[in-house]
Amino acid sequence: MRKNLILLLFTIALVFPANAQDLTIKAIDLELDEVPGFVPFYRDKGRDALAVNSIQYPDQWAAVQTEFEGPSGNYDLTLVTLTEFDGEPSYKIRVQGRLVADYQHLYTGVDFKEDRATWKNIPLNKGDIIRVEANNASNGLVPEGDGFAYARGRWVQLEFRRTE
Repeated sequence: MRKNLILLLFTIALVFPANAQDLTIKAIDLELDEVPGFVPFYRDKGRDALAVNSIQYPDQWAAVQTEFEGPSGNYDLTLVTLTEFDGEPSYKIRVQGRLVADYQHLYTGVDFKEDRATWKNIPLNKGDIIRVEANNASNGLVPEGDGFAYARGRWVQLEFRRTE
C-alpha cells in the first residue's frame, strides 16, 4: 500500500510540477504589432530572437508587447538576451506602462552568447500588458563601411517564476 501511495504521489508530481505557474514567453513567437513611439522589431529566425534593424533605424528603440496570461501574483522576471561584440544595447521591461526593469549589456568580446538578467518580486496581474523595449547601439569598435557596426538589441525570451 505504501509503495502504491509513493508511486501515486510521484505520478501527481510529474503531472503537476511545483513550478506549474512558471511561464516563458519566447520573443520569436510574439506578434509584431506596431507600438506607438517605437520602431518595429524584426525576427532573427537564425537565433530565435527579436532584434532592432540598425541599418534602417540606427540609434532607435523598438518595442513589442503582449498580455500576461499567468495568474496574478509576484514573479521573478528573467530577460534572456544575446551578447554582441559591436555594441552594448539596453533593454527595458514595462508592466502597464510602469518601468519595472532596466538593463544594459556590458562590453563582451563574445558574439551571441546567452545573457540573463533577473528582477525579483515583480507584481503582475492576469491581463497586464508587458512591454519589452530594446535599442541598437554601437560601441565604435567594429569598423563597417564609413562607420561602425551596431549591436541589434537581440533578445530571446522573458521568463516568469512565481514567488508567491
